[in-house]
Amino acid sequence: MPLLNADGNPEIETVKMLVAVGGRLGIVPIDQIEIGGSIATLFNNDNNIDVLLAGADLSMKVAGLSAKSEYIYQSIAMAGNDPISKQGFYAQTMYEFEPVYLISRYSSVFQNGKDTLKILSVGFGLTVIENAEIRFEYSNDINTGGNVAFIQLAGGMGWAPTGLRR
Repeated sequence: MPLLNADGNPEIETVKMLVAVGGRLGIVPIDQIEIGGSIATLFNNDNNIDVLLAGADLSMKVAGLSAKSEYIYQSIAMAGNDPISKQGFYAQTMYEFEPVYLISRYSSVFQNGKDTLKILSVGFGLTVIENAEIRFEYSNDINTGGNVAFIQLAGGMGWAPTGLRR
């Protein structure tokens, strides 16, 4: 599992977590809407690291239009260091009209109460054969002004369009 180092700067340290326990509960109050919540804890006694992940999500779909959003909280506690906490959310809309879909997504991340990342993405996908599509995405990091555009081919067995990369 990639973790920020104890000082919170962006150097990545990889730690093997030994135990993970968690789950998700979702309810469907009406056919077009699902509301869910999830929680998980990961720990490694050898390295004295505990990770808590929690989230809440909402999704809806009406005809070819779908929307979803999710709030995510992460806390990393390492022996001898102050805990590092991150939280974030995204909101995404997608409109499908076979074999094409259009998608947009806004996401934001806060670390220890500081706004660290805001990204606005737009894109489209085109199904080329069953279980495979070509995707185009353009993303803008609002904080830094950085831009990324890419094209990818995605697919697999039992695959369905998901929109923007995760």
